Amino acid sequence: MMFQKSKLSEFFEENTLTTGEHILFIDIHNLVYRTLAIASMKVPDDLEFNYWKHLFVNNIFSSIRQFEPSKVIFAFDGRKLWRKDIYKQYKEGRKEARDKSTIDFASFWKVLDTFMPDMRNSFSNMYFLKMDECEADDIIAILTKEKFKNSEKVTIISTDKDFIQLLNMRNVNLYNPIKKANVQSINPVKDLQIKILMGDKSDNIPSVRKGTGPKKALSIIQEGLDNYLDSCEDVKKAYERNRSIIDFNLIPQRIKDVVLGGYDGYNITDYNGTKMWQFLLKNNLAKLADDLNHFGPFVRRIK
Repeated sequence: MMFQKSKLSEFFEENTLTTGEHILFIDIHNLVYRTLAIASMKVPDDLEFNYWKHLFVNNIFSSIRQFEPSKVIFAFDGRKLWRKDIYKQYKEGRKEARDKSTIDFASFWKVLDTFMPDMRNSFSNMYFLKMDECEADDIIAILTKEKFKNSEKVTIISTDKDFIQLLNMRNVNLYNPIKKANVQSINPVKDLQIKILMGDKSDNIPSVRKGTGPKKALSIIQEGLDNYLDSCEDVKKAYERNRSIIDFNLIPQRIKDVVLGGYDGYNITDYNGTKMWQFLLKNNLAKLADDLNHFGPFVRRIK
């Protein structure tokens, strides 16, 4: 559906750009799983996950080279997610899927539990944000809307389509690393409504009514969403449940306070090339260490 140019402003939040900052958000668990899937196919017997480490860190280096940000924030999923208080089955089934996988996740978690704190210590001029009850989505959405709405540019690297709703902010770009292109949305508000109606199988969020796919959801909106919801109390309740889980505008204030406090209280220090070089060598990433002289200037100016 095409919209008149004069009407496009209706779908975007007004913000006055006042800073020259370019914020780069990386959805870490999204990156972990993407690179782990590739690594496990190419080197299935890598018990120390060295090839995964190479893919993971090289991907981060490449992203920083590509976007040249002034600030880098790695967003992690925490534990005891607040969305489970609304819908207990939220993200249910992921453990079962991992148990059926050919990847030895038990061994991988042990590697990850050592690797990430070491990386955090070595990448000292970047933010590593992880809070209980919060997902990476919460961290990125809250900081984008509350802290960086006046930044010149915010780039989010993730394949998670939930972030499309943030495209109603004029300074936000969502980059899909698989397609190697920015995600486009003519009407982020409508795209959000469609997702709420459809639910999200990857997060085990059911549709408001069985059989509601993208075409059906679009038809509902075009014919009148309010009338559709008012016609059935169960559907209306399902819509409100899904909206409370998916819509970033409905993130609880206590979660916002946790994220904002975690960001404000985070201690970053200047770039330390020696620490980063030692981290790379320790993790058998000698090739990336050799490239550090070329990469250093991109990282040194991040604060």
